Amino acid sequence: MRTLPINSCRWYTTNCANSPARKLAHETPGQTLQPTALVHEAYLRLVGDQQFDGRGHFFAAAAEAMRRILVESARKKKAIKHGGDLQRVELDDQDVPIRPLPDEIVALMKHSRA
Repeated sequence: MRTLPINSCRWYTTNCANSPARKLAHETPGQTLQPTALVHEAYLRLVGDQQFDGRGHFFAAAAEAMRRILVESARKKKAIKHGGDLQRVELDDQDVPIRPLPDEIVALMKHSRA
């Protein structure tokens, strides 16, 4: 067994950026986790005393870590206490009323410009 240098992680991030993107492409729409964030989270889980028996072992461990992160993220989103029962609404499709500013705020804004 040998420890892969940090360069291997950089190589993975630059050359396999499509791997996390492919994993996220299979997720439901509205995913808030970005591919770069997924790679960083997986890397944080992989560093430490763990040793890898070559690149294949490293990539298999990275893929497993990414799968687990996506599962944990999905479970957290579905949890009721984290708003799992709420529906996502796009604001572009809604008429959002805009209230005029109160007179006090307008006066403060005019005063601060003077």
